[in-house]
Amino acid sequence: GKFIKPFDGSEDRAFTSDVKFRSNDGDRKHIKGSFLAGSLLRVPQAKVSNNEVTSDEYSIGKRPDTYTWYGEHDYNKAPNNLSGAIMACSTQDFVTWKNEGAMLNFANLTDMVDGSSNKLRAEKPKVVYNNSTQKYVMWMIIDNGTRELGMAGVAVSDYHNGPFEFVRSFYPDGNQTRDQTLFQDDDGVAY
Repeated sequence: GKFIKPFDGSEDRAFTSDVKFRSNDGDRKHIKGSFLAGSLLRVPQAKVSNNEVTSDEYSIGKRPDTYTWYGEHDYNKAPNNLSGAIMACSTQDFVTWKNEGAMLNFANLTDMVDGSSNKLRAEKPKVVYNNSTQKYVMWMIIDNGTRELGMAGVAVSDYHNGPFEFVRSFYPDGNQTRDQTLFQDDDGVAY
């Protein structure tokens, strides 16, 4: 308005952030027994012919896409070898969600680099569809409780809602990896 002059003083960050709740860990508290970092995958649905359409929702001749959220889930009251899993839930409208269950239990993770038998966990799962193999491929960080390993991990599934089979853990180019991301281009090539 007429009472605000551009660049007339120091900036006020309160007007640039829409995060309303903050904790010592950032904008959310890290609570065991809840979903943590993860990713969202769009699973396109096949077109259906008009004579198969049974509700107004599908009247345009195409079912809505399904979006599947994959996230790490820790649970500190379970037995030692069942302390968590990559979990998933799915939606078509972002209002109602279906619990898809455990995609990959942490008990199925192995250290294929050093062969240690320490309890492992998976972090920050990302999933893409591989047209060549016709499988869903999950990339993740594999680590121990003290976060010393930083390995990458790969798992595969025939279905977006699992279960995923652990393939291997490794160090990409011999290096630890953290906060990795995954991008799939329109041509299907993943980076």
